[in-house]
Amino acid sequence: MDDWPLCADRLSSLLRACRRQLACQTDVELNQQRTVRLLFMLASCAVRMRDAQLAVRVMDHLVTESPNDPRLLSAVARLHLQLGSIRQAELQFMRIEQLVPSDDKLARMNRALYAVASGKYEAARELFNSVAGDAIEDRVCAANNACVCDVYLGHPQRMLDALQKLMVAAPRAAGASEEL
Repeated sequence: MDDWPLCADRLSSLLRACRRQLACQTDVELNQQRTVRLLFMLASCAVRMRDAQLAVRVMDHLVTESPNDPRLLSAVARLHLQLGSIRQAELQFMRIEQLVPSDDKLARMNRALYAVASGKYEAARELFNSVAGDAIEDRVCAANNACVCDVYLGHPQRMLDALQKLMVAAPRAAGASEEL
């Protein structure tokens, strides 16, 4: 959908309906999950509309409801990185480090993204390469980000070699094969 303001209005309407259901104590757990998902979608719309203040307000609201959810905190920190608020992102990343083990995949990805934002491409590349989760999507995401670091480090051939290996190892995940 290209009409992001309309999308945000419709998501807001759905959000109000979920909140009414919550007030009536109807399917509380399901409506809480829906509310969180709708808030995430609303924040995404705000980013697409380039309304950084709305995006941050929505994400901060989510954090008040789930202050110890590492994935949510990571999403907030990444939003701050996108907006150029590196210090705010660092504060969120530090909170996450207290909630998850230091060798956790999420913690390493966060450290790598923070390193990129700080211009430390070699450290970021090493961290991205250390993320080898079970899900192929995680490996592809980390490998793509490591390749971006290679470009910034002036190693385009290394980047091309890594992408070719990725395409051979996981052609569907890497985008080489699409279903019709």
